[in-house]
Amino acid sequence: MTTYNAVPPEADYALGAENQHEGGWGDLQWHTTNHIEPAEYYSRPSTRWPVRSIANSVSKGEWVCSYSRMKGARRCDKVFRTCVSVNYSCCPRMNRLVAMEGNFNIPGDSGGPWSFYDKAYGIVSGYKTICDWWIFGCSRRDLWSRVSYLGPSLGVQVRT
Repeated sequence: MTTYNAVPPEADYALGAENQHEGGWGDLQWHTTNHIEPAEYYSRPSTRWPVRSIANSVSKGEWVCSYSRMKGARRCDKVFRTCVSVNYSCCPRMNRLVAMEGNFNIPGDSGGPWSFYDKAYGIVSGYKTICDWWIFGCSRRDLWSRVSYLGPSLGVQVRT
């Protein structure tokens, strides 16, 4: 059992790990609580935004935003690639990750939201240095798993 570190005035509460997938569908985990779980995500330190839909696809050049609880800030970026694989030192090879043009998230942001307005897109995984020799050279890029892959990998979905 781990603890969710809530933003005051909310109290911290326990998270129970139900299942996880690290592999062909990306980097996904499912946790439960005895806490009321509304269909929303943090977009700023004290602002939550409703989740009304789930993105079933994503395209190169599309704008998607991430909220970093560690930085207490939100940033939008463009999709660089829609299907990236990574071998983190801790884990098996993970496929089908989405790479962004930049790197905003930091350690501790894993599991956080990627969204656009009220549409859920993904879950923060980490970063990878990806090279595009023709235009950009090599850059560290944020990686995330698509929430639309929660169904095939874990049998659950984001609440809307």
